[in-house]
Amino acid sequence: MLTVEVDLGAIARNVRSIRERVAARYCAVVKANAYGHGAVQTALFLEDKVNLFAVATLDEARELAAAGVKKDIYILGFDCETGEPLPPNVVPAVWETAQIKSLVGRAKRVNLAINTGMNRLGCKPERAIGLLCEAQERGIAVESAYTHFFNEADPAARAEQFDAFRRAYLPLRGAIKYFHACASNCLVLPEVYHLDMVRVGLATYGYGYPDLTPAMRVYTRVVAINEVKAGEHVSYGDFTAERDMRLATVRVGYGDGPDRGKGLVFSIGGQLCESVGRMCMDYCLVEVKNARCAVGDRAFLLGNGINMEFLAKKYSTISHEVLTLFNARARRIYVDESTNTQNNDRKKK
Repeated sequence: MLTVEVDLGAIARNVRSIRERVAARYCAVVKANAYGHGAVQTALFLEDKVNLFAVATLDEARELAAAGVKKDIYILGFDCETGEPLPPNVVPAVWETAQIKSLVGRAKRVNLAINTGMNRLGCKPERAIGLLCEAQERGIAVESAYTHFFNEADPAARAEQFDAFRRAYLPLRGAIKYFHACASNCLVLPEVYHLDMVRVGLATYGYGYPDLTPAMRVYTRVVAINEVKAGEHVSYGDFTAERDMRLATVRVGYGDGPDRGKGLVFSIGGQLCESVGRMCMDYCLVEVKNARCAVGDRAFLLGNGINMEFLAKKYSTISHEVLTLFNARARRIYVDESTNTQNNDRKKK
């Protein structure tokens, strides 16, 4: 079975490190199943270490609230058009009048999303005051206002967005508690950009910066080993061995989340080994050559010599996609290497 091993101790160390450098309120982003780490388990573990949480959808927020998360859960989006009242600690985002109207009697607080140039979500800066008034008239408090940088590495673009946001929020300072613009980029942006709160996703889990500790390892098991002669067929499709090959069958396939059209790389017996032939739904075949390898051995997809920088380059993607790659079929195990404790969780992702 594919196993995602999450080191909660590493997550705790990352949070402490970030909080030592950033004085603003800490909003831990646990959307997309906490970037693959398990939203419920991660949030419950972090509840006494951060100020609040953020997710992307109402279903994600309801899952946390139902699991007993008591701190506020911000939804960085809107999919609450109809339905029952929201849990009292769930705070959705709004940027249109219709959204505010749909929440009357269902939510007491909202976050105001302001579009400063990304053109994904949010109202134009000049609409912020009007929407604040519309919410207040309907008995809904606007608790926070936020924007999102589309390229924090570009000083000119970043400054232009921030100036637009400042022009929008300065008139709202007395009516709204919190203003926020930074994500994990807070660690490299000047303090002026931190405002009242930062939304820390990727960095919480130890990625994006060299001084943080990655919290995830992913591995499966070798279930068979075959000696294949040159010219023999391998897996589905038309792949044939060009030479004698030693192949390990490992228990991971596109049914677990990986892209069927891309090969996988593993660390087996301390050596890097690549898959060959076409990936199956539940298995793939890996050339292990002279690697020390036996049935039952672990085959690592992340960790044990395979780091995120290598994988992102190998698969021509970003760390966010790698972390969220593995779906509900994966077993998630929670460990704390600082205390040598372990907890298996088969119910939650």
